Amino acid sequence: MPEELLGSEVVMEMGSGAVLGFLSGYAAKIVTKIIAVVAGLSILFVKWMESQGIVSIDWSSVGSGMVDIGGQAASTAPSLADKIVSTLGLGGGFAAGFYLGFRRG
Repeated sequence: MPEELLGSEVVMEMGSGAVLGFLSGYAAKIVTKIIAVVAGLSILFVKWMESQGIVSIDWSSVGSGMVDIGGQAASTAPSLADKIVSTLGLGGGFAAGFYLGFRRG
């Protein structure tokens, strides 16, 4: 590689973006796993409490609330992705690093 390309600002931004993206992706994967376990245990606990007659849950209302939250998250995600990947150097490196970190986590 030519020397001017190695020292260029774009390569430095891509490299630092890739490192930050990898660390963020790795952390996101770990946090996602923890949240999934906690949510699963919580649902099991609530179902157990319902089977014991301690609480009464209207599961159709719970399900409809989840659909509304999913719709809101889906509408917010594209704008967040646009902000993260707004610059080529840092954003491209971050996106690639995040993908690799999320797959490895």
